[in-house]
Amino acid sequence: MCGRYFWNDDAEDEFLEDFPDLTGAVRRLRAGDYTPGMSAPALAAGTGSGVCMEPLLWGFPGFDKGRLLINARAGQRASTNGTKRRKR
Repeated sequence: MCGRYFWNDDAEDEFLEDFPDLTGAVRRLRAGDYTPGMSAPALAAGTGSGVCMEPLLWGFPGFDKGRLLINARAGQRASTNGTKRRKR
């Protein structure tokens, strides 16, 4: 999971080239940064073969209560077996 993404008019135009049916949903998005811990728009399976846009909480629960896991890598997870922690 990356740390953030930015949404603006240029991103909207490019998105709507691929998903023109979502014009109404996209027009309601706020411009700016979206970061983990925020409700962010995501594509989901819609009815039939279509897609829809749903707000989802962005992030994975971390090891510490109330913190999110960011940039987890499968190779790192396998090599540490999830037990190695960074010293603070």
